[in-house]
Amino acid sequence: MTDSGEHGAPAGERKPQKWPLCSDADEFLYAESEFIITRHSLPHRAVWGMVYNPAEGRWLIRQTDSVTGFWDVSCGDHVLIVDSRPESYDGAYARALHALLGLETAWFSRAEAETGGIMLAGERILTIDMGYSKEYNWTFSWQRRSLHLEREHVHIYLTLYAGDVAAVSAASPGVFEWANAERIWRETETSNSTTALAHAFARCQRFVSQVDVRVGDAPDDASE
Repeated sequence: MTDSGEHGAPAGERKPQKWPLCSDADEFLYAESEFIITRHSLPHRAVWGMVYNPAEGRWLIRQTDSVTGFWDVSCGDHVLIVDSRPESYDGAYARALHALLGLETAWFSRAEAETGGIMLAGERILTIDMGYSKEYNWTFSWQRRSLHLEREHVHIYLTLYAGDVAAVSAASPGVFEWANAERIWRETETSNSTTALAHAFARCQRFVSQVDVRVGDAPDDASE
């Protein structure tokens, strides 16, 4: 999976967490430590998201660590246990988006987008749930200093943001880069990306190519 804590810092700097261990049908079974889940590749929940700037036709990607050099999704994390229950997928993604990129999002449904298109005005940020899938993802662990297989129940998200590019890239430490579709396809085809980036980008890129996304100025009364 993609996880700013797991990829971005040595194991000694991370706090132990519990994740929702799930059945193959994505039914919550019980909370288990992340160490046990990753050590035995047990099924758990995760969120992957791509941030797209429709005004410039570019996608935000990030290089999560210097060990693998892989490019990864814009924002991702594991679903956590809160008050003995799993977060919702939407809640986990909203939390990760704010923690990693400092973005607060509103929500838009796929049905709304496919029916009437999307108008993105001013600094508005919109996120669309692209759906669920089961994934087998190779990811780097700072704890084990190696790649390991994760069996994840994943919701993939598309976040539309046409704000200042510098504000996004400077929102969190690490290597962030705005890239066009050709660049990302090249990274995925040469196996220089995570499974998450390859799968999430393919789904999100197909969606934006089929939906009318318009970018305009904020209304005069937007601040009222």
